[in-house]
Amino acid sequence: MKRQTLIILLLLVAGRVPAQSLEAAFPVIDSLYKDYAEKNHIPGLAFAIVANGKLVHTGTFGYTDVQKKTPVTARSVFRIASMTKSFTAMAILSLRDAGKLNLDDPVYKYIPEIKQIHTLTDDSPPITIRHLLTHSAGFPEDNPWGDRQLQRTDEELISFIKGRVSLSNTPGLAFEYSNLGFALLGHIVTKVAGEPYEQYIRRTIFQPLGMDHTYWEYTEAPPETLAHGYRWLNLQWKEEPMLHSGAYGAMGGMLTSLEDFSHYMIFHLSAWPPRNETDAGPVKRGTIREMHQPGKISGFYTQARNASGDPCPRLTAYNCGLVWNKDCTGKEGIGHSGGLPGFGSHWMIVPDYGIGVVSFCNLTYEATPALNVQVLQRLIDIARLKPRQLPASDILKKRQQQLMALLPDWKDAPASGIFSENFFADYLIDSLRKEAKTLFDKAGKVLRVEDIVPENQLRGTFRIVGENTSLQVRFTLSPENPALIQAYSIRETPQPSTSQSTPTPSTRSKYGLKPVSSLADYRQQVSANPRQAIVPLDKFIPGIRLDIRYATNNNIMHRPVYRTAAAFLRLPAAEALKDIQQELKQQGYGLKIYDGYRPYRVTVEFYEAYHDSNFVASPYTGSRHNRGCAVDLTLVDLRTGKELDMPTPYDDFTKKASATYTHISEQARKNRQRLQDVMLKHGFVVYPSEWWHFDFDGWKSYPVMDLSFEDLISIQTGIKTSPR
Repeated sequence: MKRQTLIILLLLVAGRVPAQSLEAAFPVIDSLYKDYAEKNHIPGLAFAIVANGKLVHTGTFGYTDVQKKTPVTARSVFRIASMTKSFTAMAILSLRDAGKLNLDDPVYKYIPEIKQIHTLTDDSPPITIRHLLTHSAGFPEDNPWGDRQLQRTDEELISFIKGRVSLSNTPGLAFEYSNLGFALLGHIVTKVAGEPYEQYIRRTIFQPLGMDHTYWEYTEAPPETLAHGYRWLNLQWKEEPMLHSGAYGAMGGMLTSLEDFSHYMIFHLSAWPPRNETDAGPVKRGTIREMHQPGKISGFYTQARNASGDPCPRLTAYNCGLVWNKDCTGKEGIGHSGGLPGFGSHWMIVPDYGIGVVSFCNLTYEATPALNVQVLQRLIDIARLKPRQLPASDILKKRQQQLMALLPDWKDAPASGIFSENFFADYLIDSLRKEAKTLFDKAGKVLRVEDIVPENQLRGTFRIVGENTSLQVRFTLSPENPALIQAYSIRETPQPSTSQSTPTPSTRSKYGLKPVSSLADYRQQVSANPRQAIVPLDKFIPGIRLDIRYATNNNIMHRPVYRTAAAFLRLPAAEALKDIQQELKQQGYGLKIYDGYRPYRVTVEFYEAYHDSNFVASPYTGSRHNRGCAVDLTLVDLRTGKELDMPTPYDDFTKKASATYTHISEQARKNRQRLQDVMLKHGFVVYPSEWWHFDFDGWKSYPVMDLSFEDLISIQTGIKTSPR
């Protein structure tokens, strides 16, 4: 990795996440940031992951000071630019909570000079504090002009306002990002609090959160911890002059460390879910959740794509120094980026999953929002995180039990006392009874009634699982106290899966591919052409060694994905591998197999965990492993039984794993070349980015398969293979 400076913090809190499930994501996350830093010439890298309120994975690389080669640590101090804005907004809200101001107060109440600004129309409303918090005051977008105002004094700020600022919009009508607006918010904090905004925020936010290494002025930070800012210019890093903080510091002047900002992230995530519990502050949990709500709509991205590159429209809004966004799946994220000469930063949390990401860079405007979104999705996918489940209220659970007692006959339902006055005017009892009886007859014997899944405290759904099919019931309660059932529906729903059985022959995957997935189809295939047979390598090739990593925890998923430790290949590929084993034996070497044929469903599982065809095969096409024509292997010394030295371990994601990587030991190079030469001689081609992966020539002639190892083992005695 090139020496570059980027600090990334990944936080997973507000929910108990098993450490082992997260560990599976660490190698992938490491590789993503490493590659990004290299490609973007960032002067260094450091990262950390915390779960359940503590750090669980950390790493640092590169320098805060390139000339002195000062290494980055978790306590290195970076300027975080516009990530400052949410601190200023939090200060405003804390003063609101204390009864010292209102968000709909006109700004002129605290800054009279703003009356001198000429509005665009005579009917324009006065600019309010809420307008400033949502970038809707009518000020023009002022990046990067605002970045150079950082060290202006309060007097210069007010003098600028007196000079009649130009407006681009009528207040309240449109979102337009304004650093000036947040500088004014800082001035209001100073006026209302009776002390400089820097001092107020330090006293009421930094100190209670334990942010002891967070500063407003870069000269306050210990020189050995201070990150210097750089710009990549003419193929080299040019150091940027540090800017002092002043009146505009409220919009982007803060400097902080990895460890300190983690406290702030944890505090934001701790506001979820709403609950009965002591509110320790420094501001109320309800106030933090208020910050997380959409304010002014800032964008609707119809062509947006998700982390895997699939279309996924996204809506964004701005409120209280935070960007709210919701994607096509309904997942909400909260965060903000930051950029100043020499620095770039970004953070985001996903409250429903209790996870978050933040990155600090000491390269001009080098924020990482797209990468951080990708990282969040990888964490969710690989660790198999589920969104926080709202607990069902007592009244929902009670009404579920009472409703089930009436189904399917609806006997004496009007007299039950659990329905609101509108219910039987809107739903005819005969129709309700007929519908329910028809569906219950179709479902057969009721096996179980599942717990209700709440949408909120007065609405939810539950499943009735029958022998033949399942039913889903949904009901909504009224605003009465006690709440009564006002709306109801019942419908058939897909039966929950109870096994990992092989898909039926007609199954087409959700990615549009239709693999061979039945034993009948496979037998027919082999009957028509015996050379299509898939054979077990340990039975077919005497003396071959197996190390099936995907049947263990020692793989990229960090859990078994095969139930049986076995390796298979198509007959022609297995015959070629048998010849290779014989040739190597004469030289004192042998083959060790990591993987061969791989069921298509496993490729889908890999892809849905990683969402990156750079790491795993695309489920839209299937892989050569799925066709039984790819093998992952290495060489062993027959005398010692040990693997020969190779450039990297199996399934390494670094550049060293490339089949042509040069910066390796001479012995590793020779061993890699020996393996490549013998495989090429017998009809295999090395996969360019993986020294261990070889594809058999003619793989396109074989269909994608989705038979389990157990299926293949069960029919081996019934398959006759024809000789070459």
